[in-house]
Amino acid sequence: MPDQEHLAFGVIGRPRGLKGQVYLNVYNVDSKRIQPGLVLSLDKFSEGARYLTIRALGGTAGKGRYIVHFEGIDSRQAAEDLGRANVYLDRAELDEVDANSFYHADVVGYTVRTESGAVLGEVRSVVVGGHDILVVSDQVNEWMLPVLSEVVTSVDHEARCFHVTLPEGLEPHNLASAPRTDEG
Repeated sequence: MPDQEHLAFGVIGRPRGLKGQVYLNVYNVDSKRIQPGLVLSLDKFSEGARYLTIRALGGTAGKGRYIVHFEGIDSRQAAEDLGRANVYLDRAELDEVDANSFYHADVVGYTVRTESGAVLGEVRSVVVGGHDILVVSDQVNEWMLPVLSEVVTSVDHEARCFHVTLPEGLEPHNLASAPRTDEG
């Protein structure tokens, strides 16, 4: 079951400059949450989690990539110590999503059905890229389904189910087949 209190928000990149600024790469490139005062957690599983508050924004460095200055991080060394840490956002800070939208953590375990009712499997993960991809498996086959309106036709949050139309020619990866090697 996914963590329902914290959602993965992004990852801290390398330092920028000497005064503690870092690049922050966010998973939701359309997020409007990147602003001074936003509190992020470095560890979603611990009561002793370290929290970082954005003090200032230094601009953007590409889609979904921001230059941020966290409170208390005032040197390049302090910024380097953050490493490539994952950061999480408390669910209470998030907006409600509409019926056809979702947070990645919420849909792991959803059933995926074709429009004809055939079950393809369950969502195992969501891969972030140019567009999101649902990784769906039934323990024998694995499907990589792009989250596009032509493919994902509806989301039923109450029934925990996606309805999809498979693109022509899309075939699953058979998980039972052993990988081939060049060794005899």
